[in-house]
Amino acid sequence: MPKLYLILWLCFGSVGLWAQGRLLPYPDGYPADSLLVMLLVDSTTNRLKSWLVNRTQDTLRVSTPNGSISEWLEVKDENGKWQCYDGNFMMGCGMGMDRVGLLAPNEFAMKSKSIYGYGNFATEVRAFFTVNDSIRYSAPISIVIDAADIDSPERI
Repeated sequence: MPKLYLILWLCFGSVGLWAQGRLLPYPDGYPADSLLVMLLVDSTTNRLKSWLVNRTQDTLRVSTPNGSISEWLEVKDENGKWQCYDGNFMMGCGMGMDRVGLLAPNEFAMKSKSIYGYGNFATEVRAFFTVNDSIRYSAPISIVIDAADIDSPERI
């Protein structure tokens, strides 16, 4: 029976955990009445890290398909079109249902992805989150990747 509880918790209790907001340690360090999407390269861990910071007075609905942000990074391809870069889909126990995470005032959520430091294609990357049914983007940053990593139907 304990295994069943663990499976149920993994399938239902853990979905959307990324969006269980964490209280901002220094909320005054961010502009009041704002919703921020930030993207940085952490060179010490070789990861792209993105934050969604809620400094509004509202609790926000953040789309978390199948319990997790699945596509949250885009890069510009050689034609200057934004393409999916992170196709890391999660299938929350095969349920296939969209879920919504809640982000309260003065809370933040974070998502990260390993980058491998190889490639020969200099481009830009940006993060995006769907908040209250509207897509919010970070400012783009420069990055070098393997062009084959861009998820584009023309490449298949």
